[in-house]
Amino acid sequence: RVAVVTINPRFVSYIERQVGTYGLKDRVKDVTAMVFEPGQIMAAFHDAGAFEETKRQFDTLAEPLVASGTDVIVAGGGIPMLLFAGVRAHRIKDAPVMNGLPVALMAAETAVRLGRLNGLEASRRSDFARPPDWVLEEFLTHPKGL
Repeated sequence: RVAVVTINPRFVSYIERQVGTYGLKDRVKDVTAMVFEPGQIMAAFHDAGAFEETKRQFDTLAEPLVASGTDVIVAGGGIPMLLFAGVRAHRIKDAPVMNGLPVALMAAETAVRLGRLNGLEASRRSDFARPPDWVLEEFLTHPKGL
């Protein structure tokens, strides 16, 4: 059983939709949020006091989830994942806090190794269809909003 803790209640419905999209409703027990605006939480990246306060809020929200049976806590969203990336063995009571950044990195490394080993490539079906070359070219030469 998994619970997700994110930075703002605005993100809860988005995460719940993702949970449903990936067929994980039976495993994800709860999605909850601290009350930060993205700009506010950014201070925790360079201010040790703000970092400790953010981590305290995260841990405090997660404790009752673990007490009610959650096995793993997930830091929901890129900002908390980046913020907590340097925390080794982050646990709430006896439940580990999963940080998706190293998981994504290891998945990418595994995909490269499998490609080299046996030629396995990413699926290009359905939602993963490769865009036309002109779309890729436009994105690479004129990225909007990046």
